[in-house]
Amino acid sequence: MKSFFKIFGLIIGFNLLWSIVFFIFQPKSEIWADMGILEAFVYLIGALLGDVIYLIISFLLYLCLLFLKRLKKIQIDNMFLFSLGYALVVIIAIILQAWFKSRLSIQFNLNVASVTTLFYTPFIYCFVSYNLLKPWILKKIK
Repeated sequence: MKSFFKIFGLIIGFNLLWSIVFFIFQPKSEIWADMGILEAFVYLIGALLGDVIYLIISFLLYLCLLFLKRLKKIQIDNMFLFSLGYALVVIIAIILQAWFKSRLSIQFNLNVASVTTLFYTPFIYCFVSYNLLKPWILKKIK
């Protein structure tokens, strides 16, 4: 239970920090003209809840990677394992976003909202999946 609150607190902290960055760098178009930091925070929470498919992808990916590490099929340290999983989830996210945008005939542009969707949301879900699965899979067998 303690690790759950630790992870939840870190997610809220990451969201608060990223909402400040999001507020500063988002161009003030018609949609974002009256956005404040609190609205950016709520938008980020909504983006996290809306992109729950990345949680499933990262959960399955880290389940496979950690299981392979437990079987000693791959010999890498934990930081590189997290980075590898995050990179794979970001590649999958870019492919999914490109496919969705091509199906909807929307032009792919790079702004803070798309960077949030492509890099920030998978980071949060990878962080959660890795920290929930690592103690469970890599525990020592007595």
